[in-house]
Amino acid sequence: MAPMQDRGLPSGNNVTSQMKVLIVSAFPPDPAPEANHALHLSEQLAKLGISVDVVCKKGSIAATHPNITVHAVIDAWTWADLPRLA
Repeated sequence: MAPMQDRGLPSGNNVTSQMKVLIVSAFPPDPAPEANHALHLSEQLAKLGISVDVVCKKGSIAATHPNITVHAVIDAWTWADLPRLA
């Protein structure tokens, strides 16, 4: 992976250790392609020292890195589940 400054991001752990990212997506073992994308994206961000929270469907796998927190709270991807995010 290219150094932080080559990607237009400031270098140094102070910046990345303060960053937080929320991913709302399908997550493995969901067979949807975006589930694997969300997993790999969260892992790469976590390796950079960024704190990543993932909101996904119940039954999803646990976090694969200490900087990732998985919130498996969605029953189904419907408007009725929206209050669970509040």
